Amino acid sequence: MVLVRSERISSLPSPSYQRLGDRAFRKTKFFTFFALIFSILQVILSANTVKSQISNELAFNTMILEKLGQKSIAIDTLAGFVPDFLRDTIKVTLGAKRSLLIEEPSVEYSKIGKGRLLRRVSTVLTFRDSVEVGFPLVYQDSIPVSDLRRVRKSKEPALRGVDPRWAAKYLGPVLLIGTGIAVIISLFYLRT
Repeated sequence: MVLVRSERISSLPSPSYQRLGDRAFRKTKFFTFFALIFSILQVILSANTVKSQISNELAFNTMILEKLGQKSIAIDTLAGFVPDFLRDTIKVTLGAKRSLLIEEPSVEYSKIGKGRLLRRVSTVLTFRDSVEVGFPLVYQDSIPVSDLRRVRKSKEPALRGVDPRWAAKYLGPVLLIGTGIAVIISLFYLRT
């Protein structure tokens, strides 16, 4: 009986190349479909991370470190606006006879469209040895208004910039002036 089965198996016709190609093509279509769905989901789910903006601190830090990396200049003293996060990353070499002065940055926001702001972080690096050479640095990009609070979060007030929203521009001063007037009026009433 075992021989009969082996004869039956061997007597089965082998699949043709066309049939093998059709099976491979169906598998390829199947995997291509799921790969397309996976890639679309990946783009949709990663959209939140693509939209995230770097903070003003990180923009300032990156701008200065890129300039120092381009020039590869040895520095023995740091002066000016040097926050802790920057002091830890800049390498100071003793005996280099060159100092670096970092001016206080300015952060400006301007409206460029509905829901978008143009952010501009600028400063000047001044290298001092036998001569003084200054390099103006500017970092500029656009951010959504909804990310403004997160972008402005910093320990350093100079890196926050002036809040461009109307509530910060007008409501704060109006409340401050109104409170001052109310205090003055109440003092006059208490006196009489």
